[in-house]
Amino acid sequence: MKWMEIQIIFEAHEPQLAQELISYLVMDHGAEGVEVATPGETGMVRDGSGSTVPDSQDHCVTAFLPLDDLFEGRRQALEQSLAEMQGSVLEHFSLSHSEQDDQPWETAWKAHFHPVEIGRSLVIKPSWEGYENPDSRMVIELDPGMAFGTGTHPTTAICLEMIEEACGNQIPERFLDVGTGSGILMIGAYMLGALTVCGCDNDMDALAAAQKNLDHNQVPEKAYGLWLGDLLKGIRQGAFDMVAANITAEANVMLIPGLSGIMASGGIFVASGIMAEKKDMVLEALDTCRFSLDKVQERGGWVGIAARMP
Repeated sequence: MKWMEIQIIFEAHEPQLAQELISYLVMDHGAEGVEVATPGETGMVRDGSGSTVPDSQDHCVTAFLPLDDLFEGRRQALEQSLAEMQGSVLEHFSLSHSEQDDQPWETAWKAHFHPVEIGRSLVIKPSWEGYENPDSRMVIELDPGMAFGTGTHPTTAICLEMIEEACGNQIPERFLDVGTGSGILMIGAYMLGALTVCGCDNDMDALAAAQKNLDHNQVPEKAYGLWLGDLLKGIRQGAFDMVAANITAEANVMLIPGLSGIMASGGIFVASGIMAEKKDMVLEALDTCRFSLDKVQERGGWVGIAARMP
């Protein structure tokens, strides 16, 4: 099947909200996959000359729609829906489209994924691209498949940076990633020194992608565990001294009360995936459960929080 790549570049007073609404909208109009970009969201990435360039200049949602008899009607309906959002959610938008080769959307999006340098010591590199590594960074080589988590979103970068900082203070013996997706946080934690890394997810496709990526990055089988379950359901072990959750603010609030049952006293909890306007609900949940706050970091309208278990 041929696919049409739809690119929506937009301006909005609340770009994160607009990005989410547009993503839902294009999926509702038949998109099989969505890729989002925020200005500067990946920090700096290397171009062919070895210099550094910003990865993204605009707020953008890219979607892949089947190029079939229904496409033109879907495109017109999508453009009409976006026009109805202008003046309220959107200040301005432009929609363009281009035909892709005969390939599935899960491979077409790869053109948007490039090496991303994270923190002081990590780089996330897609498996199909090279990286010169002049700074001798630890390389996470990733092929996320259909699972979320490539490092291009600020929530992933914030989470990895906070894990890196926490590991610099005290190496965790047991690390857990709630909603592991591609396994990127597990791999990063292991490279940063964690002895055992575990992950849970409610999606079997995500767990399959995570296992593939863990094996590809030479994380020993005896050093990791993967479990199917929603939030903490399915976790078969406890006493984790570091837990990360790059999920939503609402999901973090649901997760926090149960952490006392699986975390070691004094352990670090890293929460991400939190829109800036929703950070207070997460901070309140942490305070109610008597966590002590270590750090709050914001980037591009997204927030990461590091807090310590009592």
